[in-house]
Amino acid sequence: MADARGNINVSGLEEYLANYVRVCNYVLEANENRFPFLEIWRAGEESLTGMSIEFSTSNQSETAVYAVVFHQKRLNSIGPALAACLPKHHKKLHFDYVLAVLTEPYKYITNPSLIDWDWMSRNKNKTGL
Repeated sequence: MADARGNINVSGLEEYLANYVRVCNYVLEANENRFPFLEIWRAGEESLTGMSIEFSTSNQSETAVYAVVFHQKRLNSIGPALAACLPKHHKKLHFDYVLAVLTEPYKYITNPSLIDWDWMSRNKNKTGL
């Protein structure tokens, strides 16, 4: 749900995903000019233009989905209304992995290969497209 300013309001498990996306953006920013990451991210952005990337995770009591678009080397949060209008690319993240990234973000920022970038590849079998 978005507030009057267009900011996405999140709660519960969705907040973990929002923070995971923030760490991914820090990783993208800190490594934007490093080979081979720049080339990989550029190809990923081209491949995912116009698509909603929906990250999901679950714990024992809840499942959450957090939608973003990949634009200008950033993951930008979008609300459910916009996400519903775009083709979807889904990426399920294990909750333990999300917690690991959030517990030690600097480890992932300094070593981008530790982040699961699998969602950047539009594999027909994974997205259902």
